[in-house]
Amino acid sequence: MRRRTNLLWGLVVLIIAVIVLAQSLGLIAEGAADMIVRAAPALLVLAGLSLLLRGRLPFADVIALLACLLLVAVIASSAYSTRATQERDDNQQQLAQ
Repeated sequence: MRRRTNLLWGLVVLIIAVIVLAQSLGLIAEGAADMIVRAAPALLVLAGLSLLLRGRLPFADVIALLACLLLVAVIASSAYSTRATQERDDNQQQLAQ
């Protein structure tokens, strides 16, 4: 009997390792790192959908991955659209002439 390996979880672990390495080297901007950390709970949704759909649907891992990517895109779009119209003043400095 041949053992089936799960390619999806290997890719997830590899991507997490690359993100952590890039963040520790300073290659990822602080805002982007914050967005990645806030999107991390989508991995729980990915795990749940992957376990729930396993054996029931062909390409269940791909369907779960696409659903999670869609979820992250909707959340990011919503967060950006609510902040896009706000004007920030916390980065302003007074000039003394």
